[in-house]
Amino acid sequence: MIIFMLALKILCILLAVLLGLVMLVLLAMVPRAGIRLTGKDGKINLWVRYGQIRLHLYPLPKRAKKTAHTPKKAPPEKPQKTDAPKESRHIDLGNAICLMLGLLDDLRHAMRIDILHLDAVIATGDAAHTGMLLGMAAALSGMITPVLQQSFNIPHYHIHIDGDFQGDKGHWQAEAAVSVRPIRLLWALVRRWCDIFNLFKPEKTEAKT
Repeated sequence: MIIFMLALKILCILLAVLLGLVMLVLLAMVPRAGIRLTGKDGKINLWVRYGQIRLHLYPLPKRAKKTAHTPKKAPPEKPQKTDAPKESRHIDLGNAICLMLGLLDDLRHAMRIDILHLDAVIATGDAAHTGMLLGMAAALSGMITPVLQQSFNIPHYHIHIDGDFQGDKGHWQAEAAVSVRPIRLLWALVRRWCDIFNLFKPEKTEAKT
């Protein structure tokens, strides 16, 4: 009886080890998921890839709309204002940057960045405002660029931001291609779940009387 129980325990251990090896092989064979984004002056194209499957996600093809005459409806009555507290969604820029840098650090061995291009010219019609935005963009680029260059091997990397202090319309052109294994991304999001929840948590503000 003792020999039988010992053999059963050894068999269970071998089955557990075999199952673990099978799971590791399956996880290693899971295809990478990725996105490719291109944009220029407000026009954006987005592709999603899973393994060899590629889908153009945005913009979707437009369908012809049928025109129909509908009767005009009376405007709805405006509800009376109450003094109940309102919830405001305010995302702190500093916390968002820290969260993004933390996710990049968690995914430095799992995520692959093939292309990261950005050419932007900031112009607002107000020289002072343009200079302020240009300084913020330069500071943000100076924070993110060292992390990207130290953590990832990006074959095609180019970021250039400039300001047009006389113009009133900015221009930009960007392209990015990123891929990661879904299970690694899910694990990184689970680890940072509290930070993500606190970042998007609405804040209650008292209504004005």
